[in-house]
Amino acid sequence: MNKAIRNGEIIDIKDATLPITSSSFQYAYSIYEIVKVVKGRPVFLEDHISRLETSARLLDIKLFFSPSDLALWVNKLIEAENIDTARIRIVVLAEDMLCYLIAEDVIQILPEYILNGVSCTLYFGERYLPNAKTTNLLLSKLALNDAHKRGSFEALLVDRHSQILEGTRSNFYAIKDRKIYTAEDALVLGGITRSHVIKASELLELEVCFDPIKDSDIFQMDSAFISSTSIIAIPINSIDGRPIKKDKWDVIYKIRSLIERWE
Repeated sequence: MNKAIRNGEIIDIKDATLPITSSSFQYAYSIYEIVKVVKGRPVFLEDHISRLETSARLLDIKLFFSPSDLALWVNKLIEAENIDTARIRIVVLAEDMLCYLIAEDVIQILPEYILNGVSCTLYFGERYLPNAKTTNLLLSKLALNDAHKRGSFEALLVDRHSQILEGTRSNFYAIKDRKIYTAEDALVLGGITRSHVIKASELLELEVCFDPIKDSDIFQMDSAFISSTSIIAIPINSIDGRPIKKDKWDVIYKIRSLIERWE
């Protein structure tokens, strides 16, 4: 990947830069989205653009382009790089009046992750402005570093009330009987894949409860899983080294299958 888009124009990726004096950089006063591309087609692009607009409103950022402009730029980069499968990162730098688009490799989801699940860790901390997708990612970076040092795939963020809210790069769910528990919208980032998990759950006649699970209760759940644009939905096999039940993995696989079909 050697090209980028800057305010609609194709540039060399080496020129997609910011000066150290940029307040957008210094204060992380910027927002972003990551759009998955499958077979040369951006997935759920309208949803991602809508969420970018929501993030802009929450941070009082005035966007200087239209949704149709951004959709055009996404497809322009796909064509310029001849992309079949990738992720496109969209970054809007508020006070610099810049919008950059770059293409990245997708997160590799090994078949054994889906078959055997992934391990997670707990990390105590809460994101600032959780409904906005901002580049203020220090908490997520520290939590994910901690998870990787402990040999885990993802870190789950736990708030001051001992509630498991979300992952550093994913949404979190627990299943008990025919109910799926996840945090209420006000407490987490409104994931694009999360909305499709909820839709799939309802189609499967599962009750979705917007009631986060406490860290002390997670080991009594029938199963747990995470979702995101890149991973779709994969089960969790352990948290902090303690096994999580696998009783409802068939439900997780059904949800995953529906979302893959919609992509």
